Formats: sequence, C-alpha cells, structure tokens
Amino acid sequence: FLARLADQDVVFLVAETGGELLGFIQATVMSAAPIPTIKPRRYVYINEIVVRSAHQIQVLGLTGRVSTEEWASSQGVTSIELGVYEFNQPALGFYEHLGYVTIHRRLHKPLSDL
Repeated sequence: FLARLADQDVVFLVAETGGELLGFIQATVMSAAPIPTIKPRRYVYINEIVVRSAHQIQVLGLTGRVSTEEWASSQGVTSIELGVYEFNQPALGFYEHLGYVTIHRRLHKPLSDL
C-alpha cells in the first residue's frame, strides 16, 4: 500500500465533507500491452471506487468525474477506463451518462455446466 502511495502513476482521490469521509477513488496510469492487435496508448484505469451508499451520486458525480478527469488529463493520457459487472445496471447507466462506452466484454462459463 505504501508503495502505491509513493507511485507517481497512482492517485487516491478522497471525498469528504466536514471531516467525514464519503468515499475515495484509486486510479493508475497504464500503458496498453505491446500486442500487434492493440493500438499503443496510455490511459488511466480506475482500480477502486469506495463510496458510502448515501453519498454515491455526490462522490461519483463530482469527485469521480471532475477530479479523476483533471488528474488524468494532467498525466497526458488519452482516456479513462474502469470495470463494472453486467449485473450492476445502476452503475452501468450512471457511467454511460458520464460518457463511458463499452470497449471490451469479458465472458465467463462455469465448469459445472460441462
């Protein structure tokens, strides 16, 4: 954890009001793997979002969007990415409202189905 705090490619953005912690976002500058089928690029990946449920819209809508976008822009990256589970429709709708689009889909098949 201390190594991540010292890493210049990692940011922890904290949302608080009146000394009360509402939530945080942890994001990292990443580079696309050097694979011939993937265009080389640098982007920010949001690794963690932790928010008290009563403050989700406030924290994600303001701190998550503005501060993360400002920090990402200052790092010279071309985009911001994050992962969200398909069953989390409220989050999917929220991120789409903020301008995120699906670029990758990961499929799963339990071995118990064999």
